[in-house]
Amino acid sequence: MDDADSVQRSGARNRFWIVAALVVGVVLAGYLIADWYQTVPDNVERSFVGRESCVACHQEQADLFYGSHHDLAMDVATKETVLADFDGQQIEHFGITSRVFMDGERFMVNTEGPDGLMHDYEVKFVFGVTPLQQYMVELDGPRTSQVSLESNTGNKTFAPLGRVQVLRLSWDTNNKKWFYLSPPDVDEKIDPTDPLHWTGITQSWNASCAECHSTNVRKNFDPLSRKYSTTFSEIDVSCEACHGPGSLHVELAEQKKKLSDFLQMGLDSGEAQDMTLEEFGGWMTRVIKEAR
Repeated sequence: MDDADSVQRSGARNRFWIVAALVVGVVLAGYLIADWYQTVPDNVERSFVGRESCVACHQEQADLFYGSHHDLAMDVATKETVLADFDGQQIEHFGITSRVFMDGERFMVNTEGPDGLMHDYEVKFVFGVTPLQQYMVELDGPRTSQVSLESNTGNKTFAPLGRVQVLRLSWDTNNKKWFYLSPPDVDEKIDPTDPLHWTGITQSWNASCAECHSTNVRKNFDPLSRKYSTTFSEIDVSCEACHGPGSLHVELAEQKKKLSDFLQMGLDSGEAQDMTLEEFGGWMTRVIKEAR
């Protein structure tokens, strides 16, 4: 009789925990469904909001970002950002003698242009910080690169840029000297009509460089006029260059819809796709921990 009572009590306890687990599961599922469906629709259009919108919740990541290679991927040419000496020195390369100098506050280069003649060009932007820094000029008008301090996101905004080219004259930041950056396997003078010339398509910032060095790049090439009107939301490789437009993320976070936020970001980025059942379970566990 005692054994029968023990078995009965054990069975009752098991049933209790099974029912309790089911109740918790139903409540959790109900919370997840409600949290998901009370958020914005899946077809909402996402937009870029700028890294200033990220800092409030991600200060640690922002501190690590500032001064990083991503932060310094591209910048306006100023006394603070230009590392090279524009002191009038000459750089010889394959029969061409280029000169770097200052014109007031402007950084200038005298070098061979697309017509084979020597011209003065103003350096508008810099690329990178180490082991070399490269310099860019804007060849096409009437586009300008004037910086506007007005911005909805708190970041600098720029007028559309025309055709921007990356000079092959580069600054060795380790050895503090100018050098000519030849294309791979090219050990001779490049003709101005050659695509490998610094004024050619291979050195086009718009076509070859912008998408990786800046955020939310739109090339805006007009095939009829053969001119660019390229734009970006942030000049460097900012948060949304990798994570995508952040407007929905910010909106969900402000609504305290953390779980939906993490799920949405994971699904949008493809992180949760093509997972095994075991991998998906681990991913869900991490998401729930992040949402607490």
